[in-house]
Amino acid sequence: MKRLMGFVLLAACTGEEESGPPQITVDWSPVTLGVVGLPQKDSFHFDMQFTNIGGELLTIESVSVKGDYRCAFSFDGPDVTEVATTESMFVRGYYEPPSEGEDQISIEVRSNAKDYPDFVVSICGAGVPMKGVKGTPEPVCQGPDPSAANCPDNATLF
Repeated sequence: MKRLMGFVLLAACTGEEESGPPQITVDWSPVTLGVVGLPQKDSFHFDMQFTNIGGELLTIESVSVKGDYRCAFSFDGPDVTEVATTESMFVRGYYEPPSEGEDQISIEVRSNAKDYPDFVVSICGAGVPMKGVKGTPEPVCQGPDPSAANCPDNATLF
């Protein structure tokens, strides 16, 4: 009887990782880019990996950027819009602060994920003049004042 019970427990604990509805996760959240020195010669790029940890196909409906009030970020759209179990979708971002200051935005991935149909990742960074700076200051990541917005909010990548 003990052997049979052990077999039943083992069977119940295996094979369940990739079953059930689609679920989404990201490799890095929140995304803290740190400080980018000004003047900036090249854009700073970063990649976000979104993975389907469920057992069914994850369908990406849209990817949107919210809160980029200083036009400091740009993105390449997702490389795929249908993500199989244990597979990933990638979004590449570029950070180019226009002047000294902090930036904080959100990326919203809308999908058929059962756990988070509206999955939000916060991203922050800061542009700092590097002349005379000692060490590497860390951004507080509260972002700029939205009333000074000069970029459209809720830009859709896909």
